[in-house]
Amino acid sequence: MSQSMGILISQVTEDKIWYPTPRQLEDIIGKLPIVHIEDVREAHIFCIEKPSVSGRFLCAKALLSSAEIANYWQKKYPHIAINGEFVENLDREIVLSSTKLKELGFEYKHGVEKILDDTLKCAQELGQPQF
Repeated sequence: MSQSMGILISQVTEDKIWYPTPRQLEDIIGKLPIVHIEDVREAHIFCIEKPSVSGRFLCAKALLSSAEIANYWQKKYPHIAINGEFVENLDREIVLSSTKLKELGFEYKHGVEKILDDTLKCAQELGQPQF
């Protein structure tokens, strides 16, 4: 499993290595950037096909707080116990933006719910404990 997947589902798995990472990322960048792997692939192709594109881009469908992610897990998967420390929103300032890619005309095909659901599904397929 990739590190980004491990971090995204760490509230569910309580993996000792990745468990503190969502809050640490919030300390640094305000919120966690998330994107579906298929949108990453399409963004690469999109940029390759536009000769005028240059520079670096943040490819993120959304920027979520760990509280927003925890609340989603709790609502969608009520049988999964989420530690209460993640439910509180810390309301930090966001220091990243993915507008550059959108301004060029790129459109994300996958929403936040699909990203989170597919991440959990993929983790299960990779042998993570059943949730």
